[in-house]
Amino acid sequence: MAAPMEKGELKTETLTNMSNGSDEKQADLSANRRNALMFSAAGLSVLFGFGLSLYNARRREPNLFKKVNADGISPEEGTVLATKALAVATVLSVSSFGLMIVGVFKLMGVNNFHEFHAKLREYFPKKESRGRVDFKNLRDLADYLISEDRKAELAKKKEAKDQS
Repeated sequence: MAAPMEKGELKTETLTNMSNGSDEKQADLSANRRNALMFSAAGLSVLFGFGLSLYNARRREPNLFKKVNADGISPEEGTVLATKALAVATVLSVSSFGLMIVGVFKLMGVNNFHEFHAKLREYFPKKESRGRVDFKNLRDLADYLISEDRKAELAKKKEAKDQS
């Protein structure tokens, strides 16, 4: 039988187990499931809210949902008009964006995305980072920013003393 573990031992064992690659995959999978659950819940709530508001609108103003209103205008005519407008706007935006991409490719003289990437690297070379970019948490980031700020202030004070 295993002896009961103390709190410190449990934390150490948990941390060592989490360092395995399989645990990282499991954590990613868990995060993906959590995200899927949140998006599903949000989508269902939107659908429920829309359905409920449509139901309330039909109950309050049944004349608006009949085939022909008192003016002789069918509500479906507005829907058809909106659908046509959406279709035209979609075609125009997709085609204009595609033409813009083709134009940029022709101006840069490239034929595929690999050449495009290489050309962009020529025009915009990668800058070397001047500081840390990996932080364990927000507290670590805040401590780093504070220490860098203090270093900059000390450098300014030293420069001011040297000039006077």
